[in-house]
Amino acid sequence: MQVSLIQVPYMVGDDRHSDSDGPQHLLQNGAANIFTSNGFTVSVDQVERGTAYRDSATASLAVNKNLKKTVHRAVVAEQIPIVLAGSCDVSAGILAGFDHSRCGVVWLDAHGDFNTPESTISGFFAGMSLAVITGHCYRSYWAQIGDNTPVLESATVIFGVRDLDPAEQQRFQQSQIRMVKWRDGNPQGDVQTILDDLTKRVDDFYPSQIDSGHLVLGRVASDEPENRVGSARTQPAKLRKQQACPSGGKLMQTRSPELRPKRENETNRRKSSMFVQARCRSAQAQSTAGRE
Repeated sequence: MQVSLIQVPYMVGDDRHSDSDGPQHLLQNGAANIFTSNGFTVSVDQVERGTAYRDSATASLAVNKNLKKTVHRAVVAEQIPIVLAGSCDVSAGILAGFDHSRCGVVWLDAHGDFNTPESTISGFFAGMSLAVITGHCYRSYWAQIGDNTPVLESATVIFGVRDLDPAEQQRFQQSQIRMVKWRDGNPQGDVQTILDDLTKRVDDFYPSQIDSGHLVLGRVASDEPENRVGSARTQPAKLRKQQACPSGGKLMQTRSPELRPKRENETNRRKSSMFVQARCRSAQAQSTAGRE
């Protein structure tokens, strides 16, 4: 199997922010080795903004348009696209690059990223990323990038939350997104049960976005209509290659570590690395099984 590591050295379209250095840092510290050591062939690509920086909205749009093309190109080439990025607004560009209508998402984040222009206190655009991809705001903005089909709330879970705005908390309570908060480094809920339920709604899940605060996962689910349960999909008896995603529907996105205490960064980086390696081995085993 082939992996395409895609660098996006921007923080909400801005290459001057310190987080924009994260993708290169990850590559310099062995990101590719995680996959080559598991038998994957790795290529490296980079997304450019392609225009001068004016403001975060137009810059993010430009970056995401080019990211969408790069992700789509990798998928057509039957590669697994793994995006190393500086902020989570790139989730819209990644999803726009392939048919994600039956995609499940696991979002690991100390913050919810579920604000909208009406609920946000700070106005921080990246803090609306999860709201965007679940269809709560900026639909026309996302449409300018590509496929803006919302990810189902019932196929979305969020772990690790410890800091929500009051209005954002209310929005989560009114949604179908399942949440497990974290306190003192420990989950305040049954993570495994929620993940087990999610795997019944979508085929499987793979790392899509990793940093010291985020981990988003997605797997295009089966396209068999008889497997539909409500607005989600149950797991088919045998995994098959997806028509819309020749790589088998697997998509990965990695966000660079932010400027947080070194011990926290290193601990989470090791955990992320172990998780990615485990999912790589799973993906490889499934690919082998599918050919038998």
